[in-house]
Amino acid sequence: MYKRQESTLLVLEPDYLLEAKELAECCQMQGDNPLIHLLNRFSKGEITDKMMVGNLSGQMLDDMATDSHFDYKASFDKVMRTNSFGMLCMAHQEGHYRRDEIVKVFEAGSKLTDTIKYALDTFKNKQLVIEPTFISV
Repeated sequence: MYKRQESTLLVLEPDYLLEAKELAECCQMQGDNPLIHLLNRFSKGEITDKMMVGNLSGQMLDDMATDSHFDYKASFDKVMRTNSFGMLCMAHQEGHYRRDEIVKVFEAGSKLTDTIKYALDTFKNKQLVIEPTFISV
């Protein structure tokens, strides 16, 4: 049995992880507004290839840590789907779509595979917390 208030949210089957900072930004003095999260996604400023490689390396770390059959292309595809707007903005330069920018991110990420695997192997069988800023409800 749950006791709730007007502002209580209960997520029974979450579809994705939510960064705690993004959740906190939705709480304003004037009241809570979940649309602030969407507004912030469109107003973050310039999106660079380095930002996308950072997102990709985070996804690779998660996938390698949780799946013994790591597939780089599957990790890249997940990042493309979850960050499609960012990838499109990054690849759109001077009115033209530049596929080579996406290829550059793909190649930069593939070069990180061995480094991330080495880091995971170094800490294997040790008690760690990965990405403590994310919450899963």
